[in-house]
Amino acid sequence: MRDGHPPNRPSPSSGAPLPIRLRKGDGVWIFHYERGAEGRLLARVSELARQADSGLDWVDAALISHEISRRIAANLAAMASDEEEDRL
Repeated sequence: MRDGHPPNRPSPSSGAPLPIRLRKGDGVWIFHYERGAEGRLLARVSELARQADSGLDWVDAALISHEISRRIAANLAAMASDEEEDRL
């Protein structure tokens, strides 16, 4: 592990694009986004969900949205923890 993150995974502060993988049937959707650009990813996923022929539906979009929300919450908790450690 490096900075508390498993190897081969970018740390949230590295600036590297972050992947979100969605397994659907026999396929895998992989979306990449940069920290701070979560809104653009959600807009794109919503656009795909609106298209009947995209293969992505609103349940899939909700799963991706949930994962983004979970990651944001984890990042905020980590930042709060770091700030608490800095005060000690």
